[in-house]
Amino acid sequence: MKSHALKLLVLGCLTLSSCRNAITSPPDPDIMRQQQRRVIELESQLDGLRNTNNRWQTVCAVIGVGAVGLLILGTALGAKTRHDALATS
Repeated sequence: MKSHALKLLVLGCLTLSSCRNAITSPPDPDIMRQQQRRVIELESQLDGLRNTNNRWQTVCAVIGVGAVGLLILGTALGAKTRHDALATS
């Protein structure tokens, strides 16, 4: 029981001591600049992907509206043709 508590105490102390250096050490300016450049690069890539996605959404919407229009036109032509065929017979 005591050895288990001692192991937990040692593990807790090691964990907390490793966190202290991460919190108190100042960030490296060179690493910060590299990370900022990477963030800017990724944001520009994301903007490009959004633009591409917006174009595809527009194209799909136009195709969908065109398909609905053709469906309505085909239905109207079919109804007119059937009406004319029934009128002549």
